[in-house]
Amino acid sequence: MVPNLQRSSAVFKLRLVWFCCPLPPTLSLYSSRTRQYDGPATNECVSDTPTIFPKRQLSFYAILLCIVGPVSLLSLTKWELILFIYCAVETLFCIYHTLVARNLRKKSSVLPQYELHHLRNLFTRILQTGLAPPTPTLTMISRTMPQAHGPAAEAAHLRAGSKLRPAAEIESSASSSQLVSPLRLTLDPLDITGRPAAFYALTGFANFVYRSYLKRTFGVVHGKFGKLEYFLRQPEVTTNEAKEPIVFMHGLGIGPAQYSMFISQILREFPNRPVLVPLQPHISQAIFHPGHLDALNKTELVDTLRGLLEELGWAQSDDKPSSSRVTFISHSNGSVPHAWMLKAYPQLLQRNCFVDPVTFCLWEGDVCYNFVYKRPVNGLDVLMRYFVGTELGIANHIQRQFDWSANSLWFEEIPGARDPKRSMFFIGGKDSIIDGERVRRYLRSHGIRKGVRFDPEGRHGSALVAGSEGLKGVIDWLGGLQGKN
Repeated sequence: MVPNLQRSSAVFKLRLVWFCCPLPPTLSLYSSRTRQYDGPATNECVSDTPTIFPKRQLSFYAILLCIVGPVSLLSLTKWELILFIYCAVETLFCIYHTLVARNLRKKSSVLPQYELHHLRNLFTRILQTGLAPPTPTLTMISRTMPQAHGPAAEAAHLRAGSKLRPAAEIESSASSSQLVSPLRLTLDPLDITGRPAAFYALTGFANFVYRSYLKRTFGVVHGKFGKLEYFLRQPEVTTNEAKEPIVFMHGLGIGPAQYSMFISQILREFPNRPVLVPLQPHISQAIFHPGHLDALNKTELVDTLRGLLEELGWAQSDDKPSSSRVTFISHSNGSVPHAWMLKAYPQLLQRNCFVDPVTFCLWEGDVCYNFVYKRPVNGLDVLMRYFVGTELGIANHIQRQFDWSANSLWFEEIPGARDPKRSMFFIGGKDSIIDGERVRRYLRSHGIRKGVRFDPEGRHGSALVAGSEGLKGVIDWLGGLQGKN
């Protein structure tokens, strides 16, 4: 009995140790009843065995990029640092923009002071041309009304004589029930609307990318003459067409990037003709440019541009006609410096093309009213008002530096105005800035027939849109002198 008792005690102790002690990994694969034998044990360590992951399928990347990624980016916690930096930059820029706008509002107009005889002759000339009323019925402004300027009105009556009342078709109203508020463009408060720094950065980046594209594709160089910057493409091969350079004056907006399709098509259609594009940062929303609020005045721009043409060999140093036949083409506000050059050096500009020109019939106020004072009525008006009209530099230029008398261009100041090979005018009937029908009547009243391309459905800038009939007409007209000496 003793041996059996000892054997039972030993078995009990073994089972107790088995129950209390944890099993090693190699023994955990076995069970007292259901454990099966998996083969002989080895001395290889499990940690030394590499783990083989399955290859990721295409659906993994599709779901990650299309669903998981965009949803995770919506969490602002992933953008804390970026949002903080952006908000800090926008705050500093907002302070800068506010201070600059406040200083501009305090400054008065910088327009030159003209002699009285100049204003009298100008006013008489306008009356002889024809003054269209800005409203269907214009009530006479008497000296008792707050809108009137007594001495100015009296001087106008004395010097204009009997032309004033019939030409303006004024209806006298003793009760003055209908008051007319004058548009004091250079005296009214500046209408400036702020915009984020990211917008200016985006426009600057767009112009940088387009400049790089022009340099790489067409060999355009970005140069500077005095204070005037420009884009210039000189042809590699010298032919007779090299004597027919093209100068393009752009209008309001974001600069050359806005006219990328038009400029690129000119460079592509006329590879053997020099092309010059003077840059105007004050109307291009280039707020980081030194010339954004320091534009060249009329005298400076005309003299600088003339000097640049002389340096390029497109104009002689004297007033004799140059061997080069310079073609000037302008759009919208670009017609203003175009008009300045015509007045100062009419013999230099052999051919002239005006697209949506604002320089005609400026005395009637349509341009200023539509661009500054008009209440927006459609989507295009809202875009023009916010993205162009109320920008800091553009508002300063239009409402403080716009000299309408100097910017006005008259028929007799255009050499060969009736010759369609030398002068061409592209006008839209539904232009939201200029009164296209009025400009058309003015030009046709002076005998310009074939030189006026009037599109009844055309809008501002539609003549330069790629694929349009207007652009085809512009390109065809620009090529009119090719092959001729």
